[in-house]
Amino acid sequence: MKAAIYHLQTIIGLLLLLMCAGLSHAQTEVTGAIAGTVKDSSGAMLTDASVAATNIATQVTDQATTNTVGLYRFPSLLPGTYSITVTKDGFEKYIIEDLRVEAGTVVPLDIKLTIGAATSTVTVTGQAPLLQTDSVDVSETIDTKQIAYLPTFGNNITRFGLLAPGVSMASGQLDLHPENAGEDFNVNINGGQTNNNAHILDGVNNTEAIQGLTLLVPTNASVQEVKITTSNYDAEYGSVSGGVFQITTKSGTNKFHGSAFEYYRTAGFFAADHFSQPNGAPGNVWNQFGGSVAGPILKDKLFFFSDYQGMRNNLSTSSLYTSPIAPFRTGDSVRLRPPIRSMTRLLAILMEPDERSFQTTSFRQIASAPLL
Repeated sequence: MKAAIYHLQTIIGLLLLLMCAGLSHAQTEVTGAIAGTVKDSSGAMLTDASVAATNIATQVTDQATTNTVGLYRFPSLLPGTYSITVTKDGFEKYIIEDLRVEAGTVVPLDIKLTIGAATSTVTVTGQAPLLQTDSVDVSETIDTKQIAYLPTFGNNITRFGLLAPGVSMASGQLDLHPENAGEDFNVNINGGQTNNNAHILDGVNNTEAIQGLTLLVPTNASVQEVKITTSNYDAEYGSVSGGVFQITTKSGTNKFHGSAFEYYRTAGFFAADHFSQPNGAPGNVWNQFGGSVAGPILKDKLFFFSDYQGMRNNLSTSSLYTSPIAPFRTGDSVRLRPPIRSMTRLLAILMEPDERSFQTTSFRQIASAPLL
C-alpha cells in the first residue's frame, strides 16, 4: 500500500513539474519586459526608488523597487502600451507615457531623476523607439493598428508573415483558397523548408507536427500583435531551423468596445473569361462577416473579449474540355488509322524526293508502320 502511494505521489510530482516548466516556457513567449536603472543627475545609482508600470488599457499596475545597484525589472508584462512612474523622496516624480511593450522583447529604460519636491512632475511623451541591446534576433512585429488597416486577402492573419524580410510564399501554397480565413499559409524563411517553422499562440505551441502548419488560425479581430522572428532567436526556440511566428490575442479593457465588418463580392465585380464564359461570369456570391465585443467584468481586475467570424459563399467556375470523337470513345482503332495515314502521305508528297531521298524513304517506312 505504501509503495502504491509513493508511486502515485511521484507521478503527481512529475506532472506538476512538467506543468510548471510549460508555464515558465509560455511566460517568456507571451509577455514582454521592461528593465533598466534609476540614477540622479550626476549619474549615481539610486536605491529603493519606486517604479510603477501601468497598462493604459486595463489600468493594471505592476510595482518594482530598485535594488542596491539601482536596477529594476518588470519580467512579465502583457503586450500593450504602458505608463512608467518613478518616485523617490527628495526627487521630482518622473512619468513616461505611451511606452510600447511587445511579446518576447525586453524594453531597456534608464531613468534620471532631478532633485526637487515630490509634488513636481517631469512627464515625457512620444518617446522614440528604443534600441534592443539585449537581443540580436531579426524580427518584424505587426501591431493592432497594422492588422486593422492593412488589407489581407480573405482576412487571414497568416498572410502578414510575408511582410517580414526573407519570407516568401511557397509555390505549393499559391493555388490554395485565400478566402478561407481559417487556412494556414506556410512560408519559406531565408530559403528554408516550410515545415521548419514554429507557430506559437499565446505562449502555447501551435505547430502541426508533420507539415509545420498552424493548428489554430485566429481571426484578425482577436489578434493583439504578430511577431515574426526570422533568425538569431533565443535557444528556447531551438526546436526549429526556420522562423518563429508568435501570435498574441487581445484581452478586454476597462471600457466596453466592439467592432464589426463585412466583405462582399458578387459576379458583378468579376471579368468574364472570353473563351469559357461567353455568356458572362457565373453567379458567384462570397460573403465574409463578423465582429468582436470586449469590456470589463470587474474594473481594473477582470476583463472579457469575444469575437465571431463567418463565411458564406456560392462559387462557380468554368473550364474548357476537348471531347473525344466517337471511334475513340468506342475503342475503334481501325477507324482512327486512315486520317493519320492520309496525313503522313500528304507530308511525304510535300517533301522533295530528289534532294532528300534518304529522308523521304525513311519517313515513308515509318509512316507505313502500324500506328496503334
